[in-house]
Amino acid sequence: MLGTSSMKQLRDIINEIRDYQYAMGNDFDEMSNETRMQNLRNFTVALSCEQTELLDEVSWKPWRTYDSQKPNPNKRKLALEWVDCLFFLVDQSFCLELSSGEILEAFEKKLKANYQRIHSGYSEVKTDKTVIPLKEPL
Repeated sequence: MLGTSSMKQLRDIINEIRDYQYAMGNDFDEMSNETRMQNLRNFTVALSCEQTELLDEVSWKPWRTYDSQKPNPNKRKLALEWVDCLFFLVDQSFCLELSSGEILEAFEKKLKANYQRIHSGYSEVKTDKTVIPLKEPL
């Protein structure tokens, strides 16, 4: 689970991104629901584009040999693309009116559930009303 220092760092990152958005003229506290949802769509598309840019920096094409792709990706470029993704992911949380406390609480809950899945062998996937057995544990 996250320690106090890690939680503070994550809160600081979220607050810095909120300040950045505010400097760009986006005050999520004053936005209408319609404007927030428009921004959510825009941030979701932007996140998808940034994830594609991130993927383009590594070897991912299964139809090509590893050596013919990028066997030594540029870590600086990877870090910058990853941070671009982080910005848009956090931006989505503003559109959804999620506080940093709510995000951290959800993270802790989800992390605990994921560890429980590991310990149970990931033997099944649950949906709303059904249990779908997996052919093999993940």
